[in-house]
Amino acid sequence: MDCDNLLHTAYYQKDLSKITELEKMLNDRNNSELNLDNIRAQIIIIKAAISNTLAQISNDEKQYIKKTIFETDNWTENSLRLFAISMSIFDPNEINSVVKNIIKNTHNINSLPEEKQKIISAILVNYLSYFIKKKQRIINTNIDASVKILNSLTIDPKNCFAKIMANYYESILNNKLEKAKTISNFLRENGMDIIADKL
Repeated sequence: MDCDNLLHTAYYQKDLSKITELEKMLNDRNNSELNLDNIRAQIIIIKAAISNTLAQISNDEKQYIKKTIFETDNWTENSLRLFAISMSIFDPNEINSVVKNIIKNTHNINSLPEEKQKIISAILVNYLSYFIKKKQRIINTNIDASVKILNSLTIDPKNCFAKIMANYYESILNNKLEKAKTISNFLRENGMDIIADKL
């Protein structure tokens, strides 16, 4: 199992043992080809998310994560992936600025390589979640643009989850709470309690 898969599994299944496995793997092999800063930054975020200690991430760790995300002027899949899971360490103005830039450079999400489509979709879904959970209900063109981009994803099994989540958050934003509850129940009925619990 590679680093990305271990990180993904740990994050979505709240499985700290995968982080331990990854840390051991990093210690046991030549890591010259790996982006260690990015992996270490993801480990900090995922450990804190699993243990519900995101609020306790130190300022030094926050700066390390942000520095890793913005280490180059061009977004890479690694920096986008790290940003997608680390929004909780940013304040609303920072997030708005970053997402505005991502939206501006996403002219047609369906023309992007498949992995980048997945990461951009995750960023936009997490962005909507962030503003709803933080009660940041403001008039925001980023929110409208995020929903529009997610709704524009092609009808394809690989886009199913992102489109469902866009529908859920759009329902919340438009105060269609019964519809949102139906979507949440649908997730639970299909064994996705961990995701439904985060809504």
